[in-house]
Amino acid sequence: MHILYHLVIAVYLLALIITAWSLYREREPRGMRRTLTVTFFLLLAWAGASLYSPSLLALLALLLFLPPALVGGQWLLARRPLQRSRPLIEERAHGSCVRLDERDAMFSRAALVPGTPQYESYYSLRPEKKDIDAELRALPGLYAPGSRCYEPLNAEIPVAIFSLLEELRPLASPGVEGPRVRVPPAEMSRRLKGMARYLGAVSAGVAPLYREYLYSHIGRRMAEYGEPVRTDHRFALVYAVEMDYSMVKGAPRVQIGAESSKQYLEAAKIGLSLAHYLRVLGWDARAHIDGNYLVVAPPLAAEAGLGEVSRMGILVTEDYGPRVRLGVVTTDMPLEPDGPVDLGIEDFCRVCMKCADNCPSGAIPRDEMRLDRGILKWTIDQERCYRFWRENGTDCAICMSSCPYSKPNTPVHRPVRLLVRRSSLARRLALAADDWLYGRRPFRDLKPDWMKAGGPEK
Repeated sequence: MHILYHLVIAVYLLALIITAWSLYREREPRGMRRTLTVTFFLLLAWAGASLYSPSLLALLALLLFLPPALVGGQWLLARRPLQRSRPLIEERAHGSCVRLDERDAMFSRAALVPGTPQYESYYSLRPEKKDIDAELRALPGLYAPGSRCYEPLNAEIPVAIFSLLEELRPLASPGVEGPRVRVPPAEMSRRLKGMARYLGAVSAGVAPLYREYLYSHIGRRMAEYGEPVRTDHRFALVYAVEMDYSMVKGAPRVQIGAESSKQYLEAAKIGLSLAHYLRVLGWDARAHIDGNYLVVAPPLAAEAGLGEVSRMGILVTEDYGPRVRLGVVTTDMPLEPDGPVDLGIEDFCRVCMKCADNCPSGAIPRDEMRLDRGILKWTIDQERCYRFWRENGTDCAICMSSCPYSKPNTPVHRPVRLLVRRSSLARRLALAADDWLYGRRPFRDLKPDWMKAGGPEK
């Protein structure tokens, strides 16, 4: 029996040492120091109990064994992750769903120029937004001088990349280019998801293109402004690209804008390649890339099984949290949908509150889900959110950085995510551990050397 006691404590010590090493690799000195302190005191307790009292050794082993035993028992007894049989929209709807109008999106409204037909058209429909938007437009622009985090050289990085993305938009849907090739839906879905990963995506899934996932009207492209969104496409391939952890940790400084634009460009390259491939096979396809979406990507990604829509209104994946950018390719080619899954993320969001606590603008709700356009969801205050972006001068992403799911997909974090998926107790313990190791406000400026001023000339 004494061997079993020693084994329990030794396993704990090994886990603590691995955790400390992982935190060192993540450049998290607070968590590393705390983990090593616990390791030191556990070693002392182990040595003292071994030398002086077998009963204390047994008590120590029991106290250490109890939490994982409870979590493990709940994990074994809990239901498996649910493969939902109905689409999320139908499941959460209370009455008919109203499609989101892209003209109401903050980026669409901020781009309106006084005196233009688009400006007059929008504010004739939404006169209550006119004064709010005028006040926001008077603030410094994104990546522009006068904002809080403006840096002359670094601010031009996202400006350049987003300008390139704008030039790529005409390539999103140029038309069918070859004779139609027929492939079984399951086979073609497998191939497309594999190709997306080959091109750089970290995850991919297929969803039916229900009308609720389409914008009702175009709002970002001025040449087509106000036109109804229509398509004969029936399926969507949704994929995610990973944002660099150290760049996200620097939120809300300028490096988050550089990283965001970089990953939108990566998503565009993948989407354009996939859409062109489908058109070569004789099927109509459209790549939905930054500034050129006809779909609302987060709920569509949840429908494809990539994750769940979170309290902060964006998709949270199991392996990378919200630290992803999404791309979508829609097509009329028959595909086999994956279906949404229950990963425990929505329940975690109910108790976590880190994003709401840290949001500098107070845009993230702290209460329960409410009906929005006929869908039960958390809805952020986009005017408050965008105001901070303009004042700050770059993407915010504080919510993304503070989310416990944003941690790197390492051997330490992977088993925690596995337990959290099916154990409510594990969710509470994981949140407490995240607060203790990383802090309730886990931000650090990990700007890469090449972005720092005053570096050596090469």
